[in-house]
Amino acid sequence: MYEGGVFKPQEPVELPERTLVGLHVDSMRPRPKERAAAIDEWNRLSDAGVLNSGGWKFTRDELHERD
Repeated sequence: MYEGGVFKPQEPVELPERTLVGLHVDSMRPRPKERAAAIDEWNRLSDAGVLNSGGWKFTRDELHERD
């Protein structure tokens, strides 16, 4: 992951400190067509009610509660 100007490994790396390494950078952002397909699938599952986690269902008043 690239964060704050630094590349951070997502898994432990067995290298001595200050070892010079080569790095191939490939952004993992979805392509527009893949993104559209993922959104369509999300909407299909949501409309079908498949995304029910079984967790607590908040009431409208709870969702809009203000301090």
